[in-house]
Amino acid sequence: MKRILSSSALVLFLASAFVLGDQSSLAHADTNSVSTTQATSNDSQTNNNDNEQQENGEQSQQEAEKQANAKKESDEKQEAAKKEAAEKQEAAKKEAEKNKFVDHVNFTYSSAINYNARNVNVNGIKSFVGPYNRGTHVKKSLNLKGQLVQLTNVARAKERTYYQINYRGQDQGWINATYLSTTNVYEIPFTYTSQHFPFDAPNGCEATALKISLSTKGVGENIGLNGFLKKMPRAKYDHNKGFVGNPYAVNHTNQDWTIYPKALAAFGRKFYDGVYDITGASKIKIINEVQHGNPVIAATGYRMRKATGHTLVVVGYKRGYFKMADPSSWRATYKTTNKPVFWTSTSQFMSLYNHEGRKAVLVK
Repeated sequence: MKRILSSSALVLFLASAFVLGDQSSLAHADTNSVSTTQATSNDSQTNNNDNEQQENGEQSQQEAEKQANAKKESDEKQEAAKKEAAEKQEAAKKEAEKNKFVDHVNFTYSSAINYNARNVNVNGIKSFVGPYNRGTHVKKSLNLKGQLVQLTNVARAKERTYYQINYRGQDQGWINATYLSTTNVYEIPFTYTSQHFPFDAPNGCEATALKISLSTKGVGENIGLNGFLKKMPRAKYDHNKGFVGNPYAVNHTNQDWTIYPKALAAFGRKFYDGVYDITGASKIKIINEVQHGNPVIAATGYRMRKATGHTLVVVGYKRGYFKMADPSSWRATYKTTNKPVFWTSTSQFMSLYNHEGRKAVLVK
């Protein structure tokens, strides 16, 4: 009986030990599970921290790049501004040096009569009796802005250039070259005269055209049209000797009432030496004379519409066009839609001019 109890006790002991062992294992397992969970949590937190640090690093790098780019752009702008300021300073220095006045310079003189006419580009300028050196006397004050003037002489020096100019036949003295501008539109200044008012001369277009042309040289403006016509030479048959017909009446005959360039030029020279018969002159010749400030009288047609032998004056030129002054105008239509001064194409001019035998007179 004692032995059996002992065996039972042994079995009970072993069973208890087994139960205790399983509990211990479970306890260890739970402990390991908690440890594993904590480790996983710690790893996740570490990864999150790493990601956040990486993102912060990238943002810092981008911010640094932006700041670097902004600084570079600012530096470039400052450098460009410095360069521009330096260029302006250098230009101002050169301009000041160029305009630095020298009391006396030695000019080289030459003729400018073959130069194209130029426009005066400002009012209130002083002209001098000679190219300016300190002490040169003033000739006059000029208000000729926009007006075409002729050049007669030029005086050059390294420091400055002066032109002697002529306006409407009158010497205006010497002016600095900077006050003159070249042009592509030549408009010769003149005084318009009508053959119909205040005095009517229905067939006096040639003499009236001559009077207009002489006004570009400041000649004959104190003579009325009637007084001018009375001085015109007359001829019974020969148009090369004088006017044939009656300039004061309408022509109802079969005879041409006119005066040819040879006689008209001779008549003009009674007032001004520079009047020439240039019959046969080419278009290039006419353009060249107008560009030099000289008008050309030409037999063409009323308002340049068709060839009639009516005489007009070429008082301007621009590419492809002549500016014409037509002596035929009436008080009621003068300065209206029927203006007597207008532009016409050079081709139309040449068509009528050729048809009338290229009759032309130059006032130079």
